[in-house]
Amino acid sequence: MTTKKKETELDRIVTEVFIGVSLIFLFLSKVIWKGIRQTSAKQLFYATFGILTIGVVSFHYQWHYLLLHNLMPDIFDYDVIENLHRNYHAQTKLSFLGVLYGIYFILNGIAPTLRFYKYQKALDACTLKNSKDQKPRVVAIYNEGEYFKVIKVWAYGIGASQFKAKESLLESTFLQQIEEIRECKNRSYLEIVLSNKDLPKVIQFEEIEENLKDNSTCIVGESKKGLITTKLSDLPHMMIAGTTGGGKSKCFKGLLYSMLRTTPTLQMYLIDLKGGIEFKDFDTLSNVKVVKTIDDSVTLLKQLKTEMRKRFDYLEKKGLEKLKNSDPYDQIILGIDEASVLYAKVGREHPDYENILKARELTEEIAKLSRAAKISLILATQKVTKETIDTRIQENITGRICFKLNTIEGSVRVLGNGKASELPYIPGRGIWQCGNEQVEIQVPYISQIDLRSKLNLLKENMTDKGYKLKRSMLGSEAKKDSTKTKLFRKSLKSNPEVQL
Repeated sequence: MTTKKKETELDRIVTEVFIGVSLIFLFLSKVIWKGIRQTSAKQLFYATFGILTIGVVSFHYQWHYLLLHNLMPDIFDYDVIENLHRNYHAQTKLSFLGVLYGIYFILNGIAPTLRFYKYQKALDACTLKNSKDQKPRVVAIYNEGEYFKVIKVWAYGIGASQFKAKESLLESTFLQQIEEIRECKNRSYLEIVLSNKDLPKVIQFEEIEENLKDNSTCIVGESKKGLITTKLSDLPHMMIAGTTGGGKSKCFKGLLYSMLRTTPTLQMYLIDLKGGIEFKDFDTLSNVKVVKTIDDSVTLLKQLKTEMRKRFDYLEKKGLEKLKNSDPYDQIILGIDEASVLYAKVGREHPDYENILKARELTEEIAKLSRAAKISLILATQKVTKETIDTRIQENITGRICFKLNTIEGSVRVLGNGKASELPYIPGRGIWQCGNEQVEIQVPYISQIDLRSKLNLLKENMTDKGYKLKRSMLGSEAKKDSTKTKLFRKSLKSNPEVQL
């Protein structure tokens, strides 16, 4: 009985030793394979040079035999080493070089392998599984630029939406911020992009103004991947949303200034129903018109619609799809501050009921059709709902900058998700959305004094260079006709003999 117990215990020890050795061998194999995959051609060249140098020196001084004897003196005694040197000299050298290569690949692969286990363990903690109870598996880790690390994951049967739903949990297990979760061409895989860079809390407009080089370009903000600029003509409409103090007004004015500075011929129309306070500095420019009442806003929208139709007639006559810079029409931008006031849902008893309905109708038509006519909209608002900005208008706005919002519901209305409600309380921190892409940004800060100075300088340059628009500003013809009529009536009064 005692003998059987000893045999059983021996079998158990042998089995455990075998399993342990097998696991070590498997682990080292993975490490070596990872080291091979991590090694570039240049690294392999230098490694080979170093290994061959060590080998030649070792073979000359017989260090490889000395190493074997010192490591395992009972196995590699004098007779064994003599036998190896005499009968297996070439094989011993090749084996020694193979061991050196193995050590190099282990050293090169140990760190990536440990990273794999680290991220795999973090992924397992999120308890994501497919219908077959299979967990997602890390298959590759690589750097993307200076600040980003990409974790490629096999996630058969687990959609990107499930990963995004657990984004906060993933960030807490990875101990890094997730910049993006994106699908690969092979839908069985997806990539988790981790960021090693923090956005600055303040960016001065002057620091990045030099990037306004291309025509019709405006600065959106700084992202972790670098500065984001866009051409409003490519969008062609934009919406800026956010609560008071988030940076909405500074962002709006920075975009307007950018467009004024970079667009060769631009007509800008600004609606400010707070008495024109926000845009009083812009009103000094000859190519900017500020509207302050709902009545005048509706009149302006009617003029824009008429202008849009004229441009469509021109395109049809010339057989063109859209206006180009060489055509005799200026780029037009309509900026509306606190758009929710202009489009507010009010009862029939409200004195501006008819005007608000008309404003909604006209804006929807302009937003839907004006791309080819070089007419762009920029809407700024604190609230975005179907009652404040009609869904049909929102559907035609491609570019969106959303600052901190207090509720998830508000963020969902603007971005389709709750990211804006999760933003830190940092003025100028927002989410830039263009199409389906969303990026966290820091919008450049421009003070009122600096803006006024820049606009005055812009006005002086326009005067010095003889700035001229291709067409008259909207409503200027009506003003001329009105002036002529007044002068004619005045002449009638002063000359009673002249009667019709």
